[in-house]
Amino acid sequence: MSILRAVVLVGVVTGLCDAFARFDWDEGPTRAGLVVAVLALVAIARWLGPAKPWPRWFLGLAAIGVGALLFWHLKEGSYSSLRQRRSEMGDLHVRGVQLLLRGVTPWHFGTVLDLGSTRAFLGFPEVRECFGDEPVPTAAQVDETWASQESGASLFPGRIQEPACDAAKRTLGLAGYKYGPVMMAAYVPLIGLHGRGGEYLTHLAFLLLLIGGLVVASRSLRPEAVVLAGLVLLGQQVLRRVTLLDSDCDLIPTALLVWALVGFQRGNSGVVGALAGLCIAAKVFPGAFLLPLVLLSGRRAWASFVIVSAGCWLPAFAVDGAGVWDNVIRFNLERPSDSTALVHFLSPLTTTLLRVVAVALVGAAFFGLARRRLDAVTFVALSMGAFFLVSKVFHNNYIVWWLPVLGLVLAQSLVATSTAPQRGVEPVR
Repeated sequence: MSILRAVVLVGVVTGLCDAFARFDWDEGPTRAGLVVAVLALVAIARWLGPAKPWPRWFLGLAAIGVGALLFWHLKEGSYSSLRQRRSEMGDLHVRGVQLLLRGVTPWHFGTVLDLGSTRAFLGFPEVRECFGDEPVPTAAQVDETWASQESGASLFPGRIQEPACDAAKRTLGLAGYKYGPVMMAAYVPLIGLHGRGGEYLTHLAFLLLLIGGLVVASRSLRPEAVVLAGLVLLGQQVLRRVTLLDSDCDLIPTALLVWALVGFQRGNSGVVGALAGLCIAAKVFPGAFLLPLVLLSGRRAWASFVIVSAGCWLPAFAVDGAGVWDNVIRFNLERPSDSTALVHFLSPLTTTLLRVVAVALVGAAFFGLARRRLDAVTFVALSMGAFFLVSKVFHNNYIVWWLPVLGLVLAQSLVATSTAPQRGVEPVR
């Protein structure tokens, strides 16, 4: 295949990923169409096969372009840190760290870290019924309490602990921290030192860690593989807007996922299991996409996964088991669909059928992975795409998980293996 076709193909995939920023709320069917289009282009790339080696001058120009994109991302994150930029998602982590340093677990009942959910919960019938004759807090009161370091329990009905208000208590218990202990631990050092700006510094650190994983994962390929992966990761606006301006937290689990893929490529089963445990303990998805790799990696992988998972989750459950269960597990099981997802627009029967098809396709891909007819990176990319099509919600931060995996898939499809692979590194299939 010609170099031009490879570059155009990567450019179209990057453009489709960029389109998720424009087609967001109320665009579930369109977003599903974008997912299908990206998966189709991945299939085309695998069918076309590697392109000819790039001329040095072209590779140099492309590398300079990727370097400029990386500099732009680092600049944006640094500016956000220096300006102490605030966002609803970012302050969830900032306030969570502040409460944790004061001895209050971020999942505890009454922390009110999830501002959007709290606003919605106060309008639920069971909560209003529990208020009775008490005035329901206004939006301004909610915002004021959330911005302070005071307990959010002051927003709740005075009789919230009475048996008659059990339904309201169950609902309001979902207003705490929505992520695992590893996510919180990742933010503690820099937020503890630099306050709100520390969350962006944390994101920059994990962005560099993620890029390091892409470089290592591409070492068995020619140099242009890193350039192609970098273009997909940095060439659209989603990652920059979501993580360096709005401060969503997905760079942290995504970096762990990419390094787990590196471990799987190299046959280091202990690393795969440990990083899968850390990734899930940061955010259940995308961490759950690593479980099939753990399953195929043998006993050492399972042992390290269990040990690391227990070390992360057991202390959190011991301190505040009810809060962790409510906010990390029950919230995701009970949350309704929204208009970013395709299933929001489908009937229950159609949704069920679509999910059966998705599970069957992922199962077939897993069979191919087990038989070594499909590589791990492609399996994870396909699994993510299937998940996006059937998930109850499909927000733009989910695309952050997909970008480096798509970059690696396209790189290994469009770039031939190096004639002199690194010793001990299994060439990417």
